[in-house]
Amino acid sequence: MKGVTVSPTVRRPFQFAALKRTDDDDYLDRPLNLKALATIRIQVYRAGTHTTQFVTMVFIAGRFKPITLRRLGKQEVSKRHSKAIKTEPYTRSDTTPWVSFEFRYRPAAILQAEGIMPKPRVSDDESQCNGESDEEIGAEDKAELLALEAEQAALDVRKAALKAKFGKLDIKREPSTFLEIRDP
Repeated sequence: MKGVTVSPTVRRPFQFAALKRTDDDDYLDRPLNLKALATIRIQVYRAGTHTTQFVTMVFIAGRFKPITLRRLGKQEVSKRHSKAIKTEPYTRSDTTPWVSFEFRYRPAAILQAEGIMPKPRVSDDESQCNGESDEEIGAEDKAELLALEAEQAALDVRKAALKAKFGKLDIKREPSTFLEIRDP
């Protein structure tokens, strides 16, 4: 959407306030405010409005005709549900922000220490390996471990037998469409 359609042949472009840019060299010469370090502040100020009468046009019987709320049947509905609100007129002397938002960046470790951000979950493998020695493993665990090792040995024998029977199979492999990136 590039603007507001005023008539069937005219479109008025959106117009925004000028953007204040910063020259990096000049910005670095300013004194550093350590209290505002890693802070993003957004302030919204009141502004005056300029209203334009918008005319919605429709193509009827070979020409454009304006559509009114009465023709659409919305006039009575909009009057019934409308509610008056209290407003203050805009003055140029009003220089205080109407609303302010402040976003502060803090490292994840600090947020976790303050209880704002949850700590990372410890995986089951890490929790089992935390200081347990072979002496602490019970007799049932040793028996289960021996059974799993025997099952693994049986599977290895079966795998070797299948390789001997079928040999090397030619399998068509296509390159993956995904790029896998791993940490070193």
